[in-house]
Order: sequence, then C-alpha cells, then structure tokens
Amino acid sequence: MTPTGVASLISEGRALVRALALRIHRGLPVKVDLEDLIAYGELGLAEAARDFDPEQGAQFSTFAYYRIRGAIY
Repeated sequence: MTPTGVASLISEGRALVRALALRIHRGLPVKVDLEDLIAYGELGLAEAARDFDPEQGAQFSTFAYYRIRGAIY
C-alpha cells in the first residue's frame, strides 16, 4: 500500500481508536489515563494500516478493530 493510502486509513480509523479507548477505559477497575489508552490504540491503528490488504475482502474498520483493541489491552 502507498504511504498516502496508509495515511488515509489512519485518518479514517482515529474515531474508532477513541471509541474503543473510551469503552475500555470505563470498564477498567484501576485508574488508567485515557490518553495513554488512546496512544496505545494509535499504535495498533498504525500497524493495522500498514498490514491491511484490501484484496482479502475485509473492511478496514473490521480488520483494525482487533488490532486496536489488542494494542490497548
């Protein structure tokens, strides 16, 4: 994938990162900074954008969801 394609996917997925981080933050029993969770999610988003192959037939949001969630946890 081209660098502009990766940047476009990252831009598209930022709202998903924030939504997942908020949902996870509410469910955690200990005090964890929300901004830290968002930062971990951004790393997962970048990995997902780098590894995404549209030829496999999945939507990017579906592919990225599990990478982002895993990176946050």
